[in-house]
Amino acid sequence: MTTVSVVLETDSVHASDDISIIDCLEALARQDYPRERIDVIAVDGGKVPGFEGLVRKRFPSATILECPGGTKFEQKNLGMKAARGDIIALLDADCAAASDWISTIERELRAAPPEVAGVQGVTELSPGFLSREVTALLYGMRSGPRDRTAARLVTDNVAFRRDVMRRFAFEHPTFGTVVDSLLLHRLRRAGYRMVLCERMRMVHSYPGRCRRACRGSSSARGRWATSW
Repeated sequence: MTTVSVVLETDSVHASDDISIIDCLEALARQDYPRERIDVIAVDGGKVPGFEGLVRKRFPSATILECPGGTKFEQKNLGMKAARGDIIALLDADCAAASDWISTIERELRAAPPEVAGVQGVTELSPGFLSREVTALLYGMRSGPRDRTAARLVTDNVAFRRDVMRRFAFEHPTFGTVVDSLLLHRLRRAGYRMVLCERMRMVHSYPGRCRRACRGSSSARGRWATSW
């Protein structure tokens, strides 16, 4: 069975997140894919106190890399270089993956033709005021109707074939935007495409004041944790 390297960056950690780094790791630990086939690469940018202990509590054999102050794309590049699996899956620390996230990735890429460099998942925001509308605004339509070719890259929920990504990395990783779009453009120029998989699901922490103001008496964490 295929080994999947999961690269977890930590630049996305913020005190206001309603999906914490612990929630992220717990969701990863609940994957229905064989644990011995999951290669966790966690990149420590210095934002999370006791980060190594948090990771090793759930994944004792994880690779911990240090990237002090690194942007999320710098951290992803570092993690991808260390990946040992045939597939590299990227995960942000303020997100929680569905329990079949890795198995869906593996199944999708195993069936895909060689020109498919990777698979793009669907991310939604955790419950909050207008969260569905904000999700549509942030992520929008991402594929054509015929061949499911992804029109965008959203790097909190994406996976690549490692043999393809040996030739690529995120260019200009210090930038906060357009870095993912540049990678997609380069993949296309090289003859590859990304496909969108609706079953590859991720929940992202709801950003902004409207989320904090509308939490109510029940926690958003409890709502997203039972939403799959």
